[in-house]
Amino acid sequence: MEIKTISDDEVSLLKLQLVEKQHRIDYLETQIRLLRHQKFGQSSETFSPDQLSLLGNESDESIELNTLLENQTSTLVKSFERRKKSRIIIDESLPVERVIIDLEPNEKTCSCCQNEMTHISEETTRQVEYIPATLKAVDYVRLKYACKHCEGDIKLAKLPNRLIPKSIASASLIAYLIVSKFVDHLPLHRIERQFERLGLGLPRNIQCDWLLKIADKLLPLYWLLKTEALIGPRLWTDDTILPMQNDIKDRHRTIQARLWVYMGGNLNDPPTVFYDFTRSRSQDGPL
Repeated sequence: MEIKTISDDEVSLLKLQLVEKQHRIDYLETQIRLLRHQKFGQSSETFSPDQLSLLGNESDESIELNTLLENQTSTLVKSFERRKKSRIIIDESLPVERVIIDLEPNEKTCSCCQNEMTHISEETTRQVEYIPATLKAVDYVRLKYACKHCEGDIKLAKLPNRLIPKSIASASLIAYLIVSKFVDHLPLHRIERQFERLGLGLPRNIQCDWLLKIADKLLPLYWLLKTEALIGPRLWTDDTILPMQNDIKDRHRTIQARLWVYMGGNLNDPPTVFYDFTRSRSQDGPL
């Protein structure tokens, strides 16, 4: 096998070629970076093609880059829609209290002719007052009757139906608890402090028991929502991760359970929404 020797001049030439190619690679990479920054970077930082002249002599690639940048300036950009200013909206159904502010009797005399002045119109300035929530205790007093003749019969009036037997929970109190927990996303310990300020000591564990018992009573409504959503031609769904304590020993402390939301119903009606819970993201849940 013949081994060809390379002279020192050839080695120097190869080194020079490598240096030139590396310069060319660096130049092209810089062009790509500048192009990406000009297209996807922050608009507040402007870019000029003249910046490429700092890299060395202008070549054919820089001329093509200038042409490309000039063409990009004619690209249509979606117009900016200025956000409307926020304004206060007062519901017309709010009760209105009129407070009449009148002049003092000695001020109703004209300062020019000293005659009594006549009421001609009025000016209204509106403010909104906040009335804090209040609690009240309702005692249901059941009257008891007995027969004094034979003393054999005693009757007692029946209590109205209650959502949770043997509890102080009224329908309005339960409704407020549900809205605070699941609509306003307040944790139970904050709701507990709210009730304390209103004069009611309601521990969070009792609130949790109430919510569990009410959930069973709302099952008919849940099945009705599910039926209404499934009769439509389309059903939209998505899931979100819900950490759950694992009840299997020798495993991780929590598992990634899933909470699914489904939206469907007739296309001409407002969408019907219901939720479902699964321990995993398996297809068994949606099926």
